[in-house]
Amino acid sequence: MMEKLALIPFMLSMAFAGQSQAALTDGVYETTVNGHNAPMTVKVTIKDHKIAAIDTSKNLESFGVGKVALDKTAAAILKDQTTGVDKITCASLSSLALKSAVRTCLQKAGASDQDLKNYTRKVSHISSTPVEYKADVAIIGGGGTGLAAAVSALENGAKKVVILEKLGYLGGSTNVSGGALNAVDDKRQKAQGIEDSVQKFYETQ
Repeated sequence: MMEKLALIPFMLSMAFAGQSQAALTDGVYETTVNGHNAPMTVKVTIKDHKIAAIDTSKNLESFGVGKVALDKTAAAILKDQTTGVDKITCASLSSLALKSAVRTCLQKAGASDQDLKNYTRKVSHISSTPVEYKADVAIIGGGGTGLAAAVSALENGAKKVVILEKLGYLGGSTNVSGGALNAVDDKRQKAQGIEDSVQKFYETQ
C-alpha cells in the first residue's frame, strides 16, 4: 500500500521595501571576508545615501553554486535595501559571507548600530499550500547516492519512487566537483604522510 508523502514547501520571503534608512556617506567601501572556498573581496557603492552597487567579482566560489548565490543575494539586497534577505539553497556560506561583507561596508559608510538594525530587518513569510505525493519509497536528496537508491528500490519491487531534491537539478556535488573524484591513492598519499586505505575510504563514505 502506498504511503502519502506530504511536502511542505519552503516559506517564501519578501523584504519590506520603501522604508527610510540612515544617511550613509556616498563612496565605495571595501572589505574582505571568508567565502566558502577562499577569502573574497566585496566592494559596496553608496550613492545618494543608498546601496547602489555590490561588486563580488574577486571571489573563488564554485561555478553554478556559490557564484550564482553571490549574484542572487546581491540583487536581492539592492532591490530591497536590506541584508535581511533569504540565503540561497545549498550556498548558505557564500550568501552569509556576502551579507556580512555588506554590513561591514555599511558601517564604514557611517551606519550606526541602530541604522544596521534597519538594514538587516527580517523578511516577512508567506505561507503556501502543502503538496501531496503517493509513493512506495521516498528518497531525500537527488545526488549520486539518492539516484542509486532509487534505482535499487525499483529493481527490488517498488512501483513508484519519489526523489525529493531542493535544487533545480539532480547529481549533487558531482555537478560542481570540477572533474575531481574522491579516491584512494596509497603511493602518493604515503609519500605525503597520509594514512588511507580502501577500507577507510569505504567506512567514511
